[in-house]
Amino acid sequence: MEHLIWKFGKVTCFDIIDDNYFVDKRRVEAICNGMLSRGIDVPWRADCRFDYMSGYEKDFITLLEKSRCMELNFGAETGSDRLLKAIKKDITPGQMIISLKKLKDWSPTISPYIFWMSGFPTESRKDLDETFGLMDNLSDINPRTQHIEIGIYTPYPSPMFDQLFSEYKLPKTLEEWGQEDIFHFRPPWHSKEYGDLLEGVSIVTKYAFFPEERIRELDVFDRLGYKILNKIARYRWSHRNFNHPLELKIVSEATKRIRGY
Repeated sequence: MEHLIWKFGKVTCFDIIDDNYFVDKRRVEAICNGMLSRGIDVPWRADCRFDYMSGYEKDFITLLEKSRCMELNFGAETGSDRLLKAIKKDITPGQMIISLKKLKDWSPTISPYIFWMSGFPTESRKDLDETFGLMDNLSDINPRTQHIEIGIYTPYPSPMFDQLFSEYKLPKTLEEWGQEDIFHFRPPWHSKEYGDLLEGVSIVTKYAFFPEERIRELDVFDRLGYKILNKIARYRWSHRNFNHPLELKIVSEATKRIRGY
């Protein structure tokens, strides 16, 4: 960190690329204390787990804030306790609620970013509704909560393999895995109607929860466009209306062509 500041001058944020950064709590404490003792006054963000955060005490969470932690990314995946057990996520909706309450009460400047998925094998509309309800509940508990769109589950080597249906043929080679379309996957174990619903949910939540600080980074015209789409998507979200979001699909398709994926 000191080297990067010395080499590049002003550093606006450190993004710690480590899927399990908090697995060793004492190591995180040492790094935070090291930043404070060396005067490294730069915001940072990292990935965390809800089962970790729900068990932390006030002193540790306060230390994260003092060392300028600005954002923690969590993988919630689903609000269905049944599906959380099926995918062996080893977290519970209760732990999510406790984590968000602790962050709000003890570190009000840290923003929790939460990633969600849908389309798991055996998933039902009831499971999906439980996810919607939990997302709203978490936003109410901690106003700084930022939800990331509800992406559609794409099968990769995991315990879920045992639950995949015969409609899906698993890739057998590394090359075949590389050809999997992770951005536009349609789970074949669900009906076409349910697949259409998942697509609508993904597009609506993409624009409904686009982080405000990300919007501020756009140029003036893109910012205006996103704000308009955000209003439309938020209305759809509040009414649980995911059918035929043509206005959002058009923009999404245009964005895909520009980005190339």
